[in-house]
Amino acid sequence: MVRKLSLLMGLLFFVPLTAHAQLGGLSDKVELFGGYTFMHNDNRPDANLNGWAVSAEKKFLPYVGVVADFSGDYGSKNLPAIAPCPSFPAQCLVNSSVSEHFFQGGLRGSFVVSRVRPFVEVLFGAVHLSESGPGVSNSRNLFTETFDAGFDCRVTHRLGWRLDVGVVESGFETTKEESFRGSTGVVVRF
Repeated sequence: MVRKLSLLMGLLFFVPLTAHAQLGGLSDKVELFGGYTFMHNDNRPDANLNGWAVSAEKKFLPYVGVVADFSGDYGSKNLPAIAPCPSFPAQCLVNSSVSEHFFQGGLRGSFVVSRVRPFVEVLFGAVHLSESGPGVSNSRNLFTETFDAGFDCRVTHRLGWRLDVGVVESGFETTKEESFRGSTGVVVRF
């Protein structure tokens, strides 16, 4: 599975490079995004996280671009305490601070209709999770994949506004966590 995925990603990254010379000015299309992100984690216990997101896209084909995406989400949730709990050991939860930092890359497909550019993207990478509180300390790195859809609304020739929603899956096959993510913010085109 990993071998097939690596081959597919390799092809998706190298095919646009071969078309680069034939498309001339298209290779100058770069977009930068920065904005607010909201993440809801449905896993036990539930958590609502707020944070930031930045991404850059480089177009290599008329409808396909390569994306680098970085984000950080912060909040709190109730976690089981590491230390023994005297009154109900099975239900000893403590309010803990949570932070998640995502480092992802992938492909975005899009097209332009008047002042609106709808898009879909698939991103793969890593997430660093950190949880800390009284009797709780946990930090780990996990594989992550994001399936996203949204649209950019052009405000001026160089500026736009983005709204996107998606599903983030983190972890491994046996311990996979799913979260909902929504982002909004400013898009700058070069």
